[in-house]
Amino acid sequence: MSNRATIIAPSPLRFLRAYGGYENPPHLSASLRNVSCREKYPDSQVPTGPIIPEHTQKEMDPILDHTDYSFVPVFGLVSESVYARVNTSQSLLSSQPTYIVKLKHSYLNSTTFATEPTNFINQHYSIYQKSKLSAAGVNSLESNETDTEDDYIKPIQLNRKLSTVAGSFSPTFVSYLDKLEAVEYVEPNQIYRATRQPSPPTGKRRGRPRFPISPLANWGLTRIHHRKRNDFSEGSADPKGGSDVHVYVFDTGINVNHTEFSGRATMDANFIEGEDSIDLAGHGTHVAGIVGGDTFGVARNVKLHGIKILDRYGDGTTIALLKAIEHVVEIAEPGKSIINLSLSGPRSAMIDDALTSAVLDHNIPIFVSAGNSGDDACQYSPSANEYVFPVGASSEKDSLPFFSSYGPCVKMYAPGTNIISSWLGQDIKIQDGTSMASPHVAGIAALLMSRKYYGTVQELYDTLTEVATRDILSMSPYQAGSSQNLLAYAPI
Repeated sequence: MSNRATIIAPSPLRFLRAYGGYENPPHLSASLRNVSCREKYPDSQVPTGPIIPEHTQKEMDPILDHTDYSFVPVFGLVSESVYARVNTSQSLLSSQPTYIVKLKHSYLNSTTFATEPTNFINQHYSIYQKSKLSAAGVNSLESNETDTEDDYIKPIQLNRKLSTVAGSFSPTFVSYLDKLEAVEYVEPNQIYRATRQPSPPTGKRRGRPRFPISPLANWGLTRIHHRKRNDFSEGSADPKGGSDVHVYVFDTGINVNHTEFSGRATMDANFIEGEDSIDLAGHGTHVAGIVGGDTFGVARNVKLHGIKILDRYGDGTTIALLKAIEHVVEIAEPGKSIINLSLSGPRSAMIDDALTSAVLDHNIPIFVSAGNSGDDACQYSPSANEYVFPVGASSEKDSLPFFSSYGPCVKMYAPGTNIISSWLGQDIKIQDGTSMASPHVAGIAALLMSRKYYGTVQELYDTLTEVATRDILSMSPYQAGSSQNLLAYAPI
């Protein structure tokens, strides 16, 4: 049996869907459902979609022909701004290590790893270079080749069992690493995106929702406090809910000076190079406001921690997410800490391993958005991970909006349309997306954790599903056939 490690290729561009930050033309939204990728990776299983309309294909071609599929799995609708978004994503990855190497646990305590993992990589790079020069008939003393640069090799240590190294490696060196006994797998650094729906086109501002604004200021807050959809003018919230609980918002940052947070929000870490430790997009501030804002929040006394892993466009990388997890597991108090992760992207074994470790080894519950691609959430990370809590979106009519992902991986649904929350400056804004649904449930979890100690994350997850409102959501046949019909509920 072969002992070769597995090189995990990035997910192909299977569906061109809205992942936030640009327009969503209605005529493309319907026609692009289940469009299969033109370029397929070896052994990939790409579902076959319907025939693409000619006018749509003409708009797709410039994007598909100029996208580097090996490193930039792009999820979005076709428009001029998508083309700019592709270039931005390529730029984001160009300044980052290209691959992440996971080392086998069985080798971590052996003499092979007597030195730091970075030294292990450098040593093997030297061996690789010498063998390459020897094959070319060049004496190593005559070569100007040097070791890999330390600036481009970064260890990421999540615990004693999970050791990874990120670096800028050539494809041929990756193939060499693939053959090493000590390497479990190698994965490319990939792009992940905030799961909000795009803002309306310029000149078409969205006003306040047509339903009455409740005393809770947000229909979603009222909905999670009632078993049945009724008068949105009724409802109340515990001003001290979430006391002594810390929620780490992995996002674009938090506008900590917004009056919604009353000094309870801090910016703890920034993993985006070239950007200040502030929210430049508004997305993270909106999410934090839903979790624990004074007016728009579920748990109004929770402590909010901004962990910046997405840039001003809502884009981030595998490595930024891994570093964020590494940081939080070192400082978070088990049993009193929560992570909210409102993003989505291609499947990643590396992210799966890191999230699983945070949940099982550090007892930190993780709430994630199901995704805005309108299909099976099990196709994407982080929503496919069995140890996190993926949340889909529900509407004011107790139905699933067209953009919400669904399926067996989605544990629950929560309000995700026309959600009002904090923004940049002292502004507030209405947003749609599963990004808005997940923090509702993270806020409910904070309420529960402030009242009771949960020995394991699964105990908390079980409580959330036990108290949820059942069989209230209207779903299409294909959604109902694979999804749990659970709507988030906040017990008083």
